[in-house]
Amino acid sequence: MKKISRVLLINPPQISAGKFLDGYQGTRPVLPPLGLAYIAACLEEHGLEVDIFDGMVESSPEKEIALNTRRYDLVGITATTFQVLLAYRLLQEIRSQNPEIPVVIGGPHVSCFPLEPLEKGLADFSVVGEGEEILPEIINAIETRKDFSALTGVAYRSEGRIYPAQGSGMVKDLDRLAFPARHLLPMKKYRTSAVRTRRYPALSMITSRGCSMQCSFCFNQLPYRKNLRFTCAERIMEEIIELVTRYGAKEIHFWDDNFLANRPRAQRLAEIIKASRIDLSFDCEATINSFDPQTLEKLKAAGCYGVSYGIESGNQRILDLMGKKISLEQIRKVVRETQKLGLDVRGYFLFGYPTETKAEILDTINFSRELKLTDATFSLFVPLPGTDAYALVKDEPEFRKEYWKELVLSEISFPRLPLVYHPRAVKEEELLQLHRMALRKFFLQPQQVFNKLSRGFKSYPVFKESLKGLGSLLRG
Repeated sequence: MKKISRVLLINPPQISAGKFLDGYQGTRPVLPPLGLAYIAACLEEHGLEVDIFDGMVESSPEKEIALNTRRYDLVGITATTFQVLLAYRLLQEIRSQNPEIPVVIGGPHVSCFPLEPLEKGLADFSVVGEGEEILPEIINAIETRKDFSALTGVAYRSEGRIYPAQGSGMVKDLDRLAFPARHLLPMKKYRTSAVRTRRYPALSMITSRGCSMQCSFCFNQLPYRKNLRFTCAERIMEEIIELVTRYGAKEIHFWDDNFLANRPRAQRLAEIIKASRIDLSFDCEATINSFDPQTLEKLKAAGCYGVSYGIESGNQRILDLMGKKISLEQIRKVVRETQKLGLDVRGYFLFGYPTETKAEILDTINFSRELKLTDATFSLFVPLPGTDAYALVKDEPEFRKEYWKELVLSEISFPRLPLVYHPRAVKEEELLQLHRMALRKFFLQPQQVFNKLSRGFKSYPVFKESLKGLGSLLRG
C-alpha cells in the first residue's frame, strides 16, 4: 500500500523577475488562491501535511519547483483556461524530474477538458468540478488500491488507458468546509486594488458558489456552477473574526459572483456585524437583478461602502444576446438608487462581443460615462470553453479556437496582450483603440480625476496606484 502523507498544491508560476507574465503591471490586485486554500484545509482535516506554492507571488524556476516535488507524495495543481499553458509547462518539468509522483489537476479549464492533460501524459487524475471532497477520495483510493471508476468527478489515466469522469464534484454544504488554510500562504505578499480599498490590511473572502444568472459568456454555465450555494451568516462572521484577529483585517472584499443573491442571509450578516461592533469596512459584487434597497441600507449601516455591478454593455441588443435579462433603464435606476444610499458603485463592462459593432461599443463607452460611476473596469471579451458564447464563435475565422494551447492571457483583458477574438464588424486594432478610448474617456473625466486625487491625498497607496494608472492612460 502506497502511503501519502505530504501533498504540494500549486498555483502555476505567473511572474518572472517580479513582473506578471500577462503584461498587466502595477495596479492589478494580487489575491490569495482561496480555492487551493480550501482544498488544503480539507486535506489537513484528513491528517495530511500540506504546502501551497503560489506562483502568483512566489518566483521560482520551473526546474526548481519540479525538483522540490521529490519531498512530497502527491502534487495537485490548478489551471484556468487563460493560464493553463503555464500549468502544462510546469507539469512537463515535474514529469521530467519526478516521473513517479501522482499528479492531480483541477480548475475551471480542466472541468471543460478533463482528458486534455491526461492525453498529454501530464497528469494522472483530472478533477471535474470542486475538489475539496474529491482529492481526499483520490488519495484514499491510491493508498488502498481501490477502483478509481467509483469516484465521482474524476477522469484518470491507468496502465496507458484514459477513463472519462462520471459526473462532477460539488460541495453541497459549504458550512461543513474548514476555513481556507491561509496560514499556508504568504499573506503579506497579497494586495487588493488600492483604487477600490479604503483601509488596510484589506483581505478577501468567498461566501457562496455558483450563480443563477447564466450569462452566455460566463463559466457559471458549467453544470456544477449552476447550483447556487451559500455559507450561512454566522459562519461568515466566524471567518471575519479570524481575519480580524489573526491577520489584522480592517476591510473585507467579498468576491462572490452575487453577494446579494440571498437577501435574508445578507441582512442577517449585516445585523451580526453591526451588533458585534467590530471595526470593519467592506464591499461586494452583485447583479443588477439582485438590487434591494432594504438589504443595501442594512449592509451600509454595518460598514459596506460599495457595490460592483456586472453591467457589461450600454446597448440593449448586446445585453439581450449576453442573456443578461436586464434593461438599460433598469441599470440606470439601480445605479442611481445605490448611489442615493451613499454607496460607491463600480461597473464592469465587456467589449468585442460576437456580432458587436463599433457603434454598439461606443454606446457602452458613452453609457459608462452617463452613469457617473465611482469606478469602472473595461475588459475585452474572450470566449471561454463550456459557454454558449464559445459555441457561438468556435467556427469563426477571427477566433483562435484553442488559444490556451499557445497563449497566456490575463484574467483582466488588457490591450498589451494578443487578441484571441474580435467580432467581424470590428478589426483587431480598431477594437484595441476602442478599449483605450474607453479607459481615457472614463478615467480622464474631470470628476474622476478630482475624486481620485481627493482619495489620494487621504491615502498614499491610493495616490501611488492612481499615478500608475494615469501613467498607463497617458502612455496608451
